[in-house]
Amino acid sequence: MAASKGQHHSAFHFGRGIVMPNLKPPIKTTAAAVAYRESILKALPANSDFIPLMTLYLTDTTTCEEIKLASEYYLQLAF
Repeated sequence: MAASKGQHHSAFHFGRGIVMPNLKPPIKTTAAAVAYRESILKALPANSDFIPLMTLYLTDTTTCEEIKLASEYYLQLAF
């Protein structure tokens, strides 16, 4: 998953941005959110202070354990 043109635009104009999880495939796990966050950060200029606020795509199969893991993770995650 590569950073999009919109993410580059957001990083240039804003300090933070909520990253929506509705990709193909959607970001349903903390591991996927962390991997996507890393790809966004890699695509930013070296001097960027942009903070991607990661979200999870919640479904009827999302477990309480997954939500707890996401909430305990050191990253800033939004639900």
